[in-house]
Amino acid sequence: MSEELAKGLTGATEALNTKLLTATFALAGLGYGVTADVDLGPPTGLRLALVKDDGTWRLVTFTENRENLTPLLNASRERRLRAVEMLPRLREELDMVAKAELAKVMASLRTLDAFLKTMHPAKEVTAHPEAPST
Repeated sequence: MSEELAKGLTGATEALNTKLLTATFALAGLGYGVTADVDLGPPTGLRLALVKDDGTWRLVTFTENRENLTPLLNASRERRLRAVEMLPRLREELDMVAKAELAKVMASLRTLDAFLKTMHPAKEVTAHPEAPST
């Protein structure tokens, strides 16, 4: 009985990890390029976040002051289970952060357009130059 239970729990946990990895790819695949985090709830004192770490998007947990950063797949099973419940909330937070970032970029574009109108003559570029010529 205990051997079957252990095998069942191991198999279910492996499936959980695979689905969490799929969820990570799905969130990163939104293409927002932003980081967001949500509270994992009491009594943990932890947050769940999607962050870019060394060029790779990861789900991680951390304490309020961004200490003890732990990749979710390396966290305890209990923490992973709590994180699953918070994934919809993390998606909502990512959407909100992306919308706010878009608003900032659009405002900066308007500011740049206004600035460039003051430059005579303003040379329009269509691609990012390697370096401005002097």
